Amino acid sequence: MTLDYDRSYDPSEIPDLDQARQIKAREWHGTLYEIRNHLDGFVFVTHSTPPTATVHSLVEAEIAFNRTLITQIADEANTRVRWNDDNLGAVALGAEGWVMAWLHNGKGDITEHGDWEAAHLALADRLDQMAEGPLYTGSSTAVQDVVSAYLQRAACDIRSDLARVRLGDAVRAAQPVIQKERRVSELAQGLDVDRKFVYRVFNGTEWIRREPARP
Repeated sequence: MTLDYDRSYDPSEIPDLDQARQIKAREWHGTLYEIRNHLDGFVFVTHSTPPTATVHSLVEAEIAFNRTLITQIADEANTRVRWNDDNLGAVALGAEGWVMAWLHNGKGDITEHGDWEAAHLALADRLDQMAEGPLYTGSSTAVQDVVSAYLQRAACDIRSDLARVRLGDAVRAAQPVIQKERRVSELAQGLDVDRKFVYRVFNGTEWIRREPARP
């Protein structure tokens, strides 16, 4: 049986696929994505429902692997910046910790991070890098300039959100002293918010991390 490139198969249709050497694999929320070095080419397999398998060259198999997995991560992420399917970035919580995933002109990567803040800082840095590089959007140069500015603003927004959370943490850490010394009004004035908002910060309903539950 000769396999056709770029055609989608059921994995059971490809002889000896299970015996082919696995050269790349990653599981995301219960679905395994892998590339196997088969006699007829490099097979990208998604063990979804239903499972699919596609034969490529090695370069194209790795591109398909990254695009499919990163798009899935972005679709599930709480933090996501997307211009189109080829240019996007996201932070999501996997089974083993935080990941930052990105696609730039259709090529991308996934990186692991120790905590929520580190993953978001990595995303902001990546968006800035994407904004500085060429952006192949299929549109005019003027639109590409808009995309670049959009990505830069998104990076700034992420850093601003992180700074707001740090401010909230500082307010909550100072709460016992502030309330003991009856300085809530002074704090509210300094922060340019009203007293009720300060109490919402104390109670953890404002200026907090918006983290999803671990899968």
